[in-house]
Amino acid sequence: AALPDAASADEQSKRSVALTNIGDVMYWQGDLTGALEKYQAALAIRQRLAATDPTSARWQREVSVSHEKVGNVVRDQGDAMAALAEYRASLVIREALAAIPTEDPTPTSETRQQDLLVGHALVGDVLLAQGDTAGALAEHQISLTIAQLLAAKHPTDTEHQLDLSVAQEKLGNTLLAQGDTASALASYRASLAIGEALAANAPTNVNWQHALWNGHDKVGNVLEQQGDGTGALVEYRAALAIAEALATQDSTNARHQRAVAAGHDRIGAVRLAQGDSAGALAEFRAAKTITATLAARDPSDAILQRGVAIGDYQIAAALLAGGDQVGALAEYRASADVNPFDPEV
Repeated sequence: AALPDAASADEQSKRSVALTNIGDVMYWQGDLTGALEKYQAALAIRQRLAATDPTSARWQREVSVSHEKVGNVVRDQGDAMAALAEYRASLVIREALAAIPTEDPTPTSETRQQDLLVGHALVGDVLLAQGDTAGALAEHQISLTIAQLLAAKHPTDTEHQLDLSVAQEKLGNTLLAQGDTASALASYRASLAIGEALAANAPTNVNWQHALWNGHDKVGNVLEQQGDGTGALVEYRAALAIAEALATQDSTNARHQRAVAAGHDRIGAVRLAQGDSAGALAEFRAAKTITATLAARDPSDAILQRGVAIGDYQIAAALLAGGDQVGALAEYRASADVNPFDPEV
């Protein structure tokens, strides 16, 4: 016998959840094609359910979630326009839901505000990648405003504080792309201050330590662009210390190893600009040693192979600055041998 309408709808909803869960696994395994197929199938089910009852906030939200997930996949596949369309479709639904009065405003309205925060941030990220800094700025400012409101309501809630830190960082990225280094620095420092507080309360939390590393790195980058080499070195060294601690805790984690290499690279660049060729050489060599080790483990990784070539190039630059022309020539040739078609070498 056919299932009653309500039961049929419930079964379809469960199927959409199952498809989404399978899609999540495929996504994290790197199977973007498979993940997209599952997410789109789930989206189709949810759209049909939402069409049968347009007043159902639950089904409307599930449609918005599916649009977001489809957007994530097509973004990762390099289709920015399709991603933007999916994110905007999701955001339209979230804006409509956020405008609906609720009988239990605290949990329901805040969940919808959280959805809005994420939605505006995703749209802003794509716009920034497309070079639309004005559009990105508007989206990230809205996202930041929501994050500030939620964090103010729940000052001890670490998730809201982390959301606020991320929102400040994203705004900083956009301001930096516009060339407003002063405002970008203020946003990055606001993000870093939150990260420092979170990491201090949970020093063993790897994700927060990595976020703290990123915060110091961002601040250092802006200071370097502003010509404050001394200030940049302070931040880069703080970032490097965190990266080294994380790498020591988990020596098999390539992300931590890359962060250590990046830290040495950044410090080396500042020291070279300051005229300290010997100090720069030591940093560049430390960075190349790590990168070469990672590249040897995965010869198919073009980014790592390119990193080895850039390392040789940086070492050559430091040797040349120190007057060692013979050594510099050898390193320049090594960089060309590793990646002869790389425009940076």
